[in-house]
Parts: sequence; C-alpha cells; structure tokens
Amino acid sequence: MNGKLLGGLALAVSSLAFTAASFAADTTVHMLYIGDTKAYNDILQKTADAFMAKNPGVKIVLMPMENEALKAKLPTMLQSNDPPDIFTSWGGGVMLAHAQAGYLADLSGEKDKLAKIAVPSAISAFQVDGKQVGLATDLSLVSIYANKPLLAKAGVSVDDLKSWDGFKAAIGKLRAAGITPMLTGGKDEWPLQFFLGYLLLREGGGSVVADLKAKGFNQPVFLAAAKELVDFGKLNPFQDGDAVELETQGLGRLRFNVRDDLKRTWARETRLERQQKGFDSPTPQLTGKYAPTT
Repeated sequence: MNGKLLGGLALAVSSLAFTAASFAADTTVHMLYIGDTKAYNDILQKTADAFMAKNPGVKIVLMPMENEALKAKLPTMLQSNDPPDIFTSWGGGVMLAHAQAGYLADLSGEKDKLAKIAVPSAISAFQVDGKQVGLATDLSLVSIYANKPLLAKAGVSVDDLKSWDGFKAAIGKLRAAGITPMLTGGKDEWPLQFFLGYLLLREGGGSVVADLKAKGFNQPVFLAAAKELVDFGKLNPFQDGDAVELETQGLGRLRFNVRDDLKRTWARETRLERQQKGFDSPTPQLTGKYAPTT
C-alpha cells in the first residue's frame, strides 16, 4: 500500500480496511464505501480528484453503495477475482473474519504515517493479532430523541432522563400512561447493541473492550453491564412485536420484542435541528467510577 494513497483517502472514509494487494506506480484503485448521500459522495470525489492530480498514474474509482446493500454484497466481492482494493469495514468480528480469511493487507509498516492523521484509538480499533489492517476515520453520534409532549402527559421531564435510574423510572411512568416508551429498529440487531456498549463503557471505562478481549466475557464488569441491560429489558421499554435476540457467549440470549408497525419513512436531520424542535434529550448517565463529570 502506497503511504500517500492511504494518507490521502483516510480522512474521507468512515472506516477502512485494505485488501491484500500491492499497488504499482500506474494502477487503478477501486474503493468500495457506504455512500448513500450526494453531499458525502461529492466530498469524497473531490478528495480523490485532488489526490489523483498530485499522483499521476494512479486512478481512483469510487464505488458508493447503500449500507445494507454493501454488507450483503461484500462477501461475494471479496471472494471474486477482482475484489475492491479499499472498502468500508465495521470492525469487530467482521473485520476479524476478513483478516483470518486472508482478505486484508498487513499495514503495520504504515503505523507511523497513520499516527500523523488519526488518533490512537482509530488506529488500534483496526488491529488483528498485532497487525494493522485498516483505520477508523470518523465517529458517528447515536442519539435517543424525546417527545416532550408525550413525556409531559406521563409526568416525566427531560431532567428525569439525565440519570440511568431516572430513565428507567420514566419507562414505567410512560407504560402506566398507555404510551409506548421507546421505538427502535431492532431487526438488524446492531442498534440494540449500542445499549450494551454504552453500559459497558460506563461500567468498565475506555479500556473495557481490550480487557474483555484479553480476559473473556466472564468478568464482573461485563456481567454488571449485562445485568443492567437484562433488567432494562424486563421493563418492556420497546414497542411490541417481532422478537430480536442478542446472544452472548456464556450468558445465553437476551430477548427484546420490537417491530415497526407504523411503516415509517425516514428523513435526515441534524442534532441542532432536533434541538430547535425541542426533541433533543440528555444521555442517561450511570453513577460510578466512569460516569462523566460535570
């Protein structure tokens, strides 16, 4: 992998993994990524154009694709005779499977260059058995929005949601008022994983993932977070409907009932726009060692 190529594109893509191939001076690089908005695609195209202008002989072919479509097609593309040279990755177990199958290049020799354009956590997130196989290049905000009129109907204020205990108490009040407390899209399972990830960070701090990788899941920190999530699930916080289950080795399966009977369509809004409409709410905070200070 050419160091300039890596540096020139890394700032523009959410998460990158690199297929095991080397590039000559005159070459075409195919880059598969999640590109479902024109604005983002335009930015990435301008970045690629600027890089190609500075590096004659290198042609970058951008291959934007919708998120779920990319997930579905990527395995077949990686097994083909013409896999993408760079592609969006979600890290974690998917990245590990790709590395074990031999699809990813070893970029360990580029760590010093990566350190000049990315924070340490973005680099360490894409390491497998000590080898650098990619780079995380941005963070996404995962928000819970509140409907203030419905909260008021149940006697709940936004301030009640600032603590985890207050958040759980609000679930009960909303149920008692005949209001579905939360709507979530759980069919793909990963949206519900954010709840467990959040509780893990609050129970174990920033090193919790590395600690669990080294010691396994049967640790007090993980068990505490899992118990919090199980107890939360018992409150029946989500809309009734299809079952979604999350399985954790050694702990069994956690079951949620979720469905979207409303058949909603979705629109993109900024956090500021949500705040201006009065729909923004604080993030419920656990008390304890790793709770944020104010």
